[in-house]
Amino acid sequence: MNRFLTETHWQVIYFLRKGFIRDHVVPQAKAVAAAFDLNEKTVAALFPDGYDRGALKIAGLKNGDVGRKH
Repeated sequence: MNRFLTETHWQVIYFLRKGFIRDHVVPQAKAVAAAFDLNEKTVAALFPDGYDRGALKIAGLKNGDVGRKH
């Protein structure tokens, strides 16, 4: 299994961080898929540990931040 982050991984990570900074809410997985013209299964394949434990953790965000304004 490839453990390196690709350009697509980094694009998703930056999208998550920017979304949180701009809106004070972490974008949901559906929004990530739509923003990159992917389906949710493809997003899940990018982060095999899951959206919460994979993408959000790498981006430095928490699951509790998803969809909730601060």
